[in-house]
Amino acid sequence: MDYTLVVILCYLTCVIGIVNASKILQGANLDESDEDGKDNFGERLDGLERDYADIKNQMEKMLAKLATIHESIVTETPVRDTRAKRDILPGSSGQDTLGGNDSSMPTGTADEACASGSLNCPYAMSSDCIVCPTGPQGPQGVTGPTGLPGRDGRDGRDGTPGSRGDKGDTATLADAMPTSGPSVNQAAPPNFDRLLEVIAQNNGSGGVTYVRWGRSNCPHGAEKVYEGYTAGGSRDLKGGGSNYLCLPTNPIYSYPNAGSDSASRVYGVEYEVDDFPRLHDQGIDDMEALCVVCLAPLRSAVLVVPGRNDCLSETPERNWHLEYSGYLMSASYRYYRTEYICVDAFPEFRPGSNSNINHATIYVVESRCSDTPTEGFPCPPYVDGYELTCAVCTA
Repeated sequence: MDYTLVVILCYLTCVIGIVNASKILQGANLDESDEDGKDNFGERLDGLERDYADIKNQMEKMLAKLATIHESIVTETPVRDTRAKRDILPGSSGQDTLGGNDSSMPTGTADEACASGSLNCPYAMSSDCIVCPTGPQGPQGVTGPTGLPGRDGRDGRDGTPGSRGDKGDTATLADAMPTSGPSVNQAAPPNFDRLLEVIAQNNGSGGVTYVRWGRSNCPHGAEKVYEGYTAGGSRDLKGGGSNYLCLPTNPIYSYPNAGSDSASRVYGVEYEVDDFPRLHDQGIDDMEALCVVCLAPLRSAVLVVPGRNDCLSETPERNWHLEYSGYLMSASYRYYRTEYICVDAFPEFRPGSNSNINHATIYVVESRCSDTPTEGFPCPPYVDGYELTCAVCTA
């Protein structure tokens, strides 16, 4: 069914109503000179009422038919969403949303209710509004505000791996140490950033251990394995070991047999430095010595250099690093022999240990030299009676 037929039926209904209404009005007019009309006025009025009733009945039937046709159009041919629609603005006199001033057939949307008699629904024949024909395209609208920024995109795919670089030079911990600094008796602080780089390059593996005699802490750049007490055999007994031990401060025993027997023995080692003011003035005479075991990471060699407080190296390609320096010490020549150890130049002691029992003792070592080439090492460069220094080095 075309919309044109609907419009034609609307106009026909209006024309028929106008014509019949004109007839009624003409029949209702009475001429004052018409005496016969006055006599049969009642009969003519009854006829006019019947004609009016017939016209009203015909218009109601026509409107009902028109409503039925409109309902079938809406049901069988739904309006496409792409059609342009024109709505009369509420409170306006004929101006619609497309800018026109004479929209005689407004329309509503599927979500709007068409109330009878409202501006958006001038026809009460259906619950749906009538769709208007597509009008001309309107002007370009004003550009809207800028939208919010979008979300970050997803990470891209990994690129093609590059070619392998050349192998760099192997670094050592000596590179992390300053070339100049405080006295050789004090460990210089390392460059820790460089130290971390070296550890990363070598995967944190390797290293050598050494004992720092006379101290309870390790130098900068070395790791403490454990701290303890310096111990050794009795100076007056011919049995037992000749070396010194660094006994941990927290021993663990397994199935001990209490009491004294014929077993070997160790004692705390006392400093005997009353004849050497450099150490005696530090208040360590007759006190028991401390010790600590240290790990020098990434090192492969450890060396004790007697007679010097720095590291000597006749191989420039290997960098030796000073761990600590001090004085060479051992048992006195009057007692049974022991090994030589390098005691730190600033030794520590166990508090409250000044009992002066003298079971195991250590003394500074003096050089005995001669100006005769056939009698020992030469003087000079050594000086007879001078206390010998020492250094512990790693590489």
